[in-house]
Amino acid sequence: MESNVTIAPVHILTATIIAGVEEHLAAQRNARQVEEEKLAEGWDEFVAALTGAQKERLLSVARYEFGPTADEVQKRNQTEAEILAARRETEAEMADKPLVKLLDFYRAVTDKEVEVAPDDAIIHLLPSTSTETA
Repeated sequence: MESNVTIAPVHILTATIIAGVEEHLAAQRNARQVEEEKLAEGWDEFVAALTGAQKERLLSVARYEFGPTADEVQKRNQTEAEILAARRETEAEMADKPLVKLLDFYRAVTDKEVEVAPDDAIIHLLPSTSTETA
């Protein structure tokens, strides 16, 4: 038994798609920033809560791991911070790349509206308050 079901395309304003992709990209970047801030929180409170013996143990481990002098520790911390920053930047670029490419694609579209399938993934990226179809 054959079924001839016709799925009608959806017409969406290009500007609406661009706004939706920009919104998702901004949300993704904001979430990453919040995560970075949460990772940086609490270190000072942690050290302040340590007892004298715990602080000495922490210093002992730091000296073993990083070196006996403050200059060696600072140099190693700086190097590791630079490596971590480069890694985070690369990961952020990789995470943003699909949305940036999609954004570039739709910005290059010269038509006021585009026709997409009703199950096209771009529909999930439309602004949450959007009902704008052409």
